[in-house]
Amino acid sequence: MATRSRVTLLQRLMKQRRLTRERTLDILEQRARHMGVRDFALSLRQLDRWLSGELGTEPRPTTCRVVEAEFEQPIERLLAFLDDERPQADPQTVAEPEATDVVARAARDSATFALWTDSNRIGGATLDLLRGRLAVLACDYVNSPLTPVFRELVDLRDDLVAVITGRPDPAGLREAYFLAGTTCAMLAYASGDLGHPRAAMLQTQAAMACAERAASPILTAWLLGNRAMTCEWYGQPAQALRLAAEAVAHARMARVPGTVLVRLAAIQARAHARMGQAAQARQAMDHAAAARDLIEAGYPGQPDEFDEIGGILTFTLAKQHFYGGSTFLRVEDPVAAHRAALAAIDSYGCGPADQRSYGDETLAWVDVAAARVRQPIDDLDGASEALDVILGLPAALQIPALIQPLSELRSELSQSRYQGAVIADRLRDAIDGLVETCRRRVVSEGSG
Repeated sequence: MATRSRVTLLQRLMKQRRLTRERTLDILEQRARHMGVRDFALSLRQLDRWLSGELGTEPRPTTCRVVEAEFEQPIERLLAFLDDERPQADPQTVAEPEATDVVARAARDSATFALWTDSNRIGGATLDLLRGRLAVLACDYVNSPLTPVFRELVDLRDDLVAVITGRPDPAGLREAYFLAGTTCAMLAYASGDLGHPRAAMLQTQAAMACAERAASPILTAWLLGNRAMTCEWYGQPAQALRLAAEAVAHARMARVPGTVLVRLAAIQARAHARMGQAAQARQAMDHAAAARDLIEAGYPGQPDEFDEIGGILTFTLAKQHFYGGSTFLRVEDPVAAHRAALAAIDSYGCGPADQRSYGDETLAWVDVAAARVRQPIDDLDGASEALDVILGLPAALQIPALIQPLSELRSELSQSRYQGAVIADRLRDAIDGLVETCRRRVVSEGSG
């Protein structure tokens, strides 16, 4: 009786993409350079062992991150055997049910943890190590695949819960609650990015409970800023402005003013722009610039707690330019929007690798394309070049957050002045394909 052929998921995906072993190594090395991973190393011999299911030693974490980013699957799934006689799921959607379960379970666990915050006392000699793990994950969030980072955040959250509920030395109470709240805040942010607004709400509630116990105005301000940003994104600019104002009041109580104030001013600028309030939007962008000047001039070497951790928790100059691009688009100033979006792209490309947000960079290219189709620029060829950059990106960067700005760009290209233009037709078709790809990546909200 013939034996059934057994292959790993990695081997199947390579076959579907018609990749040789040598070409796979080349692609992975290119991906590592794109991610700023300098110590990536995978030999042909080691790849052959992976393909045959002979794992041997555990792969290095950085190697796992690169492989997971390229093939969009957890390393454990990639190296597991598949049954060739069994129908295979679409590799683009294999991990989504698992991701859905992880997001929902994490939200429930954080909500349960919130119930402990009024009755437990805390401390702990390992807090420095836990803070270090949080700093690494905050940086990984910016430029690494989200699902592996989410899992590690859940593990960190669980470890912090164990420390808190274990009631060790109470001297570390404030620090432990701050770290736990910040971890839940990042889980809330990630839950939203994965398409689970209800899960994000539960994570935010847990984070808020911790922020209160930690007496952290920065954490509270950041969380309120998240809510303001979400309201603005979903077309509730008035609510966004109210929440942002509340967040600013908390941020100003911090010992050291941090980039959270810059972030809040940028969110306010977007909200005013969405309401058509051009003067107020420009004024808010000026406030953002002034806040950054104050931080850089008046408090050298004294970052606030979030800026000290860095990564997703700090608001870089590149991100400030990125917010400026979308703000100026909404107040019908495509020239300024084009300049700001290109400045964001340049800042991300030239800045530190651990601060490079590929998601924001991709969104900035949409802003470049949108600015170029507006008058007085009116440059369809230039818009096509910008869109080609996005089409050439790995599928992992064709994210759900692109759907709204791409849809708005398509509406712009559907105006009467572009009817009959061949390049406009091609751009609309390309956008339709991109939007469909992004929609397939949205994790179902059902169990969130």
